[in-house]
Amino acid sequence: MKRLSTRFALAVALAVFGFGPAVFAQQDFSGDVDQAEGTIPERDRDHGELERFEDWNVYCEDFEEDGETIRACEMLQRVTVEETGEIIMEVVVGYMPERGMPMALFSVPLGIRLQPGLELKVDDNEAVRIGVDICGEDGCMASMLFDDDMLEQFRQGAAGTVTIRDARNQSFDLPISMMGFTAALNRIME
Repeated sequence: MKRLSTRFALAVALAVFGFGPAVFAQQDFSGDVDQAEGTIPERDRDHGELERFEDWNVYCEDFEEDGETIRACEMLQRVTVEETGEIIMEVVVGYMPERGMPMALFSVPLGIRLQPGLELKVDDNEAVRIGVDICGEDGCMASMLFDDDMLEQFRQGAAGTVTIRDARNQSFDLPISMMGFTAALNRIME
């Protein structure tokens, strides 16, 4: 049985500072990323494995718990500002068998309007609102437990958008690619 790793829980604690220009792109994890102020720090991957499934990356790590070796995996996608490479959003998906469904965690910048939360839309489906769970000094986090409908949208979809609003109520659309989602999800649920 897979359990939620400490790394997965810590992943949501990583967020970004401020908003950048309105052009965003998914980040390729295959190379080293220079650390610039205001970006999500690279995570320690010395003890685990990183696999790529199109636009999603799967990170698996073995750890000891109560004398037993447990393998925990998570999948993630980062959205960066094209011109600067700054990470503006990170989406981490983990699977918790006790809940029966995967869970998505969104790390977004400070300065967003909390009341509307995040708005998630996949292809031409109806948008859903995701409430902000917590904001810390580095950013805000929102979580979503998938239901059957949303899981099917992610599996069958091509692209999604997370809309956030700043203090002036200006909206920013952050893209999420669904390419490779199903294969990555199958991998973390093995």
